[in-house]
Amino acid sequence: RDGRISLDMEIDGPTLPTRAPLLRARQVERVIAPAQVVNGVEMVSAFIHIDPNATAQIESMGVIVQERFKKFVVAMIPVDKIESVAQIAAVKQVNVARKTNLHTDMSRFYTNTLQVLDYNNAIASGLPCAFTGKGIVVGVIDTGIDFQHAMFMDADGNSRIKQAYVINDSGSFDSYTGETVYSLTTDNIGNSHGTHTATIAAGSDLTYNGINYGGMAPEADLVLVGLGADLYETYIAMGIKHVFDYADSQDKPAVCSISLGSMWGPHDGTGEMNEVFAEYAGDNPNHILVMSAGNSASYSPSVGFEYVEGEASAEAPFC
Repeated sequence: RDGRISLDMEIDGPTLPTRAPLLRARQVERVIAPAQVVNGVEMVSAFIHIDPNATAQIESMGVIVQERFKKFVVAMIPVDKIESVAQIAAVKQVNVARKTNLHTDMSRFYTNTLQVLDYNNAIASGLPCAFTGKGIVVGVIDTGIDFQHAMFMDADGNSRIKQAYVINDSGSFDSYTGETVYSLTTDNIGNSHGTHTATIAAGSDLTYNGINYGGMAPEADLVLVGLGADLYETYIAMGIKHVFDYADSQDKPAVCSISLGSMWGPHDGTGEMNEVFAEYAGDNPNHILVMSAGNSASYSPSVGFEYVEGEASAEAPFC
């Protein structure tokens, strides 16, 4: 229920100093979504592999279907009904949401972006025009978004945020547009990662103390999705759908940037997140999905086995 995994085990060793470091090494942070109370019921966010158009049976069991994808739904499941839902014949699989992590720390200062943003530089570089993001939707899914940040305002002081989504206590998104955007502060008062990544992606041009700041697409329309403190894959999947659905409703191409990720799940393209990526950005030339490469090398190395066909032993570990 609290989303924690215990790896405590008996360890041989004659002294406490020998045991303590080993026990500490086995402590891990939470990797799956914990239960949360929705309408007085303990529930958890999950992917349910079921025909998205035939969910009446699971909904009759108290499941709240939040978004429908081609092969599964994102839903809140009562904790005491997880096994019952999983045993339904129409349900192929149930995966409780896993946690993702914060990524990225680049800026246009290091990428010669002004050759693209400035008209004269763009023409001199052989480009047909400057590319500022005008007419494009840039969506950012993250945590710690300051919706009133100066980088999200145009030259007249008006918000460039055309649509905002903020996760609520029920594991669903509240939607804000027009004047209601100005009522927002931040989705996570203890974090600013989303402000950091969103301003890099599409922050307005701003000069402070003689120094020019700005993002890669300073004239793009913004759709910002605040995940609060819960960076779960189910929420990211719903956020992707919201970003591209909005862009399609405006008949504009869109780029969705996500500086979050994890190493959990299969690495062969069959996981739910891969399915969402393929559904919304796989074959659609007007949908581009940008993912960070990751910050995991220093603390979460991957370990696997190399298979060489024809050799007697196929257990050569590598990191």
